[in-house]
Amino acid sequence: MWKHRRALTALALAWALPASAHDILAGKTVNGGGVVEVSTYPTTVTFGFTAQNIHPTLPSTLLSARDPLLESLGFAFDPPPPFDIPLGGTATDAFSLTLDSFDTCVALGNADDDPTTPGPGPGARFTSTFTVTFPEGGTSQASTQVICLQDDRLTCDDTLYVTTGSPSTVAILDPVAGTLTPLGAASGPLVALGFNQVDGYLYAVQGGAVPGPSGPTLYRVAVDGVPQAVTNLPALANQPVVAGAFLPDGNYMLWGGGTAYRVSVPDGTVIGQVSTGPLTAFNIGDWAASPEDGRLYAYNAATNRMTVFYPDMETFADTGPEAPTRSDGSVVTDYVTESAFFDQAGNFFLYGQSVELGGTEQRALYYVDVGVTGSFLLIGDGPSVTSSGGASCALGNPTLVTRELGFYRVHERAVEACLAAGPLELGPARVTSPTQALAVLWDSPALDRGGGARRDEDALRVRVRRELLVATCNTRLFGANLDAESALIEATEALTPPSLTHGEAALERLVRFNASGTRAALPRKQALGPATPVRALEASRRVPVP
Repeated sequence: MWKHRRALTALALAWALPASAHDILAGKTVNGGGVVEVSTYPTTVTFGFTAQNIHPTLPSTLLSARDPLLESLGFAFDPPPPFDIPLGGTATDAFSLTLDSFDTCVALGNADDDPTTPGPGPGARFTSTFTVTFPEGGTSQASTQVICLQDDRLTCDDTLYVTTGSPSTVAILDPVAGTLTPLGAASGPLVALGFNQVDGYLYAVQGGAVPGPSGPTLYRVAVDGVPQAVTNLPALANQPVVAGAFLPDGNYMLWGGGTAYRVSVPDGTVIGQVSTGPLTAFNIGDWAASPEDGRLYAYNAATNRMTVFYPDMETFADTGPEAPTRSDGSVVTDYVTESAFFDQAGNFFLYGQSVELGGTEQRALYYVDVGVTGSFLLIGDGPSVTSSGGASCALGNPTLVTRELGFYRVHERAVEACLAAGPLELGPARVTSPTQALAVLWDSPALDRGGGARRDEDALRVRVRRELLVATCNTRLFGANLDAESALIEATEALTPPSLTHGEAALERLVRFNASGTRAALPRKQALGPATPVRALEASRRVPVP
């Protein structure tokens, strides 16, 4: 037996250890090389595999061709070994993998067999090794590495962003929890906050009527939340900009002082403007673009009605009856809102003063029916904001949303919503009620209900069942993808008696899927309630584990 070793370089990471009588050299690439660097997500990388017969005179038999890390993601060498590779021949295969987020890279780095990965921050990496075997103990290996950099773009989901105060703070608004999480502060007031789904950044404009010749400053906000000056808008000098939103084509629509402006970012060129008439006819605090028709919707304080601005025709039209109305049917004629949002499902929201309590504080989130009724439905009361602007990423591609075991353990309404779609099949076990589901979620891998220590196989079965329940609820509540569907099938098969042959691999896939979308915000209109850990734990103990 002899050894062959390929040198490591900055662009390749591969080694080979072929044997004598049958000689096969493993080869592997990622996007055509040994190392690839990615910085935007989601992104797809393609792995190439080769098993080359390098024996000088004879065919060689390929006994196995494996890549354990990628096998956990669905890879299987095709054609499946064993088979003979003729003299001078090469067997090839390819496998594409979509990295949904930076967190996916971290999870893969933790799951591989390379002790140096995922490595210290701010980046991460993972190594996958392709191993071929052939007769007489022959082995050859080739490895690739994917290096992942942090993406400074914001996640495109239903997160609600606002600016508040003067100087302004950019913050995340959670009206259900009643919190305002600061991200970064500006040196002055910011208005007209908008999320550009094309480049993944928030933009805002310096507040107030800024004199010429430079005009107001255009700011951009990345994932660190700190507003960074990009350029100036001289065409908007002396114009008090109020509202801002992005159109499907990535142009920034601003409004203030009776004029709407179409602005190109990040250069700040004003490529069009149109008068919306006197403020007695059109006066808005903010607007947002609908993912369904690309039009801009707002509350028109001049008429106490919802209004629609048509960017293609550069005109607007009020719609629906006067609103909002109090519980006694009277119209609120001085309603104030400076933050408008759409979610990715096409639901429209306003954050403003309380319809019932009145006052000047903007602290209530309302779902507004922008169709026929124009009705306001209170979603939740949150923190007070002033001189605000609102934005969300309604026009981008929907982001994968998931939650992990800890979330479902303490959110009973989420479990109830999951079971509303029907029973859960966990291998031979069937969960038919939220209480049974909580019993599974709170089940201990270490100890059974009687306090006895579990065998290793039983402990693994508990972990797989819990993660399978979580993954199933994630797909029911937030939508599935191909990786999730195959992971559910694999886990269900692993739980089927008599053994857990593939239990560890199934568990690994489930955990990775359940963690893949945790950075994305929950859908805004899907009210899954607050955490109730004590009550959930008590409920889990009322019934036996299915």
